[in-house]
Amino acid sequence: MDFGFWRYLFAKPQFNAGGKTLLKVFPAKPKSSIHIQYNQTFVFSELEKVNFLRNRIAHHEAICFKLGHKQIDTGYVARHYSLILNLFNWMSINEKGLLYGIDKVNTSINKINSL
Repeated sequence: MDFGFWRYLFAKPQFNAGGKTLLKVFPAKPKSSIHIQYNQTFVFSELEKVNFLRNRIAHHEAICFKLGHKQIDTGYVARHYSLILNLFNWMSINEKGLLYGIDKVNTSINKINSL
C-alpha cells in the first residue's frame, strides 16, 4: 500500500466506515483541548503534509530551497522531519531505535546549511 492509502484512511468517509477506531494507532497522541482537537481531521492534515513531502521527493522536486527562489532554505524539510518524528512518538515508536544507522536527515540539513 502506498502512503496515500494510509493517509486516506483518516479521511472522514473512510474513518467513519472503519468504526472510528483508527486513532488507536496513536496511543501517545496529545489530549484534545478547547484550542486544538487532536482528532481524525487533525491527523489527516498532518499525514497530508508528510504525503506532500514524500511526493515532492518522489517527483525529484527541490525541497531545500525557498519555493520559487534559488535561496537555500532547509526549514521546510526540518519542519516535516520533526512532524514525522512527532507522529512516531504519538505511535509510541522509539524513533532512535527505528532509525538507528539510517537517519542522516539532520546531518544532511546541517551540511546544506553550512554551504
